[in-house]
Amino acid sequence: MRNEKNCGFTLLETAAAVLMVSLLVGVLAPAVHRARTDARGMGSAANLAFIGQGAGMYGADHNGRIFSFTWEPGFHDMPDGKKRFAIDDQDAATWQQTEILMRRTGRIEGEDKFQNANTRLPHHRTLLLVLQDYLDRPFPDPMAAD
Repeated sequence: MRNEKNCGFTLLETAAAVLMVSLLVGVLAPAVHRARTDARGMGSAANLAFIGQGAGMYGADHNGRIFSFTWEPGFHDMPDGKKRFAIDDQDAATWQQTEILMRRTGRIEGEDKFQNANTRLPHHRTLLLVLQDYLDRPFPDPMAAD
């Protein structure tokens, strides 16, 4: 008669292995979550530090003013060669925003051309647009502009 050994695991051994794996996951999951949260926080802190440094540089170059839309009412040249007239400060800020977006993205002509969005306050879109343009920073990849 041959003496055959059973090479499989018993139910008890399988249950013990599952228990050990679940304990390891239970112990490691909070640590992994905290590490990911800390990493996101460091990225946000670096972005805020960059904004602060850029704002300081802008202020040093512009008589201590904070970065803001700077066009005044009147005629302004656009990248598409047209002159636009701004009737008030809000209209001037809207045209300045449009000019920055056209110039920095290259969307000057065609169906993808930026239009004047005078129904929205430009400050509600992004005031950081002026700072990015001043620092000659590339726009972030997920930026959406209509």
